[in-house]
Amino acid sequence: MYPLVLFFVINTFLYSWIGLFHSSVPLNKFEYFTNANHYIPDSRLQTGTFSLVNAVAQYDSQWYLKIADKGYPNHPTGTLKEKRGVMNTLLYNFFPLYPLLIAVINFFVRDVQLSAFIISNGFLLASVVSLYFVVSQWFSKNVAIKTILLILLFPFGIFLRGYYSEGLRLLLFIWFCYGLTHRKYFLSSVMVGLLSITSGISLVLLPFFYAALWFYRRKEKISWGRIFLYFIIAIVPLSIWMIFCFVQTGDAFIFVHTRYAWERPKIFPLFYNIFLLAYFPFLPFRDFYSSQIDVLSIWLTICVAFLSKNVLPKVVWLATIVLAVAPLFVQDSVSFARFTIVLFPFFVYIAATLKRRYFVSLLIFFIVGILISSLYFVNWYWIE
Repeated sequence: MYPLVLFFVINTFLYSWIGLFHSSVPLNKFEYFTNANHYIPDSRLQTGTFSLVNAVAQYDSQWYLKIADKGYPNHPTGTLKEKRGVMNTLLYNFFPLYPLLIAVINFFVRDVQLSAFIISNGFLLASVVSLYFVVSQWFSKNVAIKTILLILLFPFGIFLRGYYSEGLRLLLFIWFCYGLTHRKYFLSSVMVGLLSITSGISLVLLPFFYAALWFYRRKEKISWGRIFLYFIIAIVPLSIWMIFCFVQTGDAFIFVHTRYAWERPKIFPLFYNIFLLAYFPFLPFRDFYSSQIDVLSIWLTICVAFLSKNVLPKVVWLATIVLAVAPLFVQDSVSFARFTIVLFPFFVYIAATLKRRYFVSLLIFFIVGILISSLYFVNWYWIE
């Protein structure tokens, strides 16, 4: 009951806030026209009216909406190079599970934006309920409620209300971790398989899952038959996605190749990110690449990762570390702040260890942060 109340109260308050005060931040037409793709135009530039369902469809959301509405292009002829306003071959950079689920809802709703709004909030609600169940078993109901508050009010939690795959990733990662801690390997294999077709970053969890299975094989006396079954279940979704990509484009790994269409460091990304960590004070506060917001998120993640080692279940801590580190090896700091909302065990650690007065202070900071970030988010400012 408590998770449902928190979800509806906080979401109602946040959406009311956006509806009432969205105009207090000017619409960023420069970033809108210069740095973003628009499958569905912003209603304020067409009719002059504000629509919440339309306004939360920011940046990457537009790619997912087009895939959900039109599907992936068949034998695209465009080059693997980013070009503003062109949404063709690079659609394969966005993994299929999230837009596929939007398309299923859209079959009945017949409004792709409304379908995305429904499913994104549905994932968030499911994540809240799941967190209550899972964290209550790991720690207590009190820690579960505090974790839910942190997730719902986290300043970058606004992306869980937009049409991004992070909401689905969060839900799947919760149950992946639960399966590992309770030796429900069938559940974990299904979850990691679905995660592998939700985002490219999540692919690192496949080898992690296989390593965990190998480690637990003797301890849990898992038969080779079950090991093989879990292996197949986990790899099937990615295999189907690769076959689809090959049939559609002639390149089974096009989702890898399209990643290089976007700006990337000239040197190995990890080295570049280490440089950014040291150069943090001299970076711009907000920018598309190499901003203080993203680099600070990396620093905070490193600190929480170090402190939480002996508090979180070990296998959960390791899985979270793998998921947190993966982006640093393949790209610069861009979007790291957004990625942190999936790392729910770190929020669990904070909820379990922070004393009441400090927790309340952090919660107030989060509330102020999400109220500010939400207004910039719906006005086409890159805040991730």
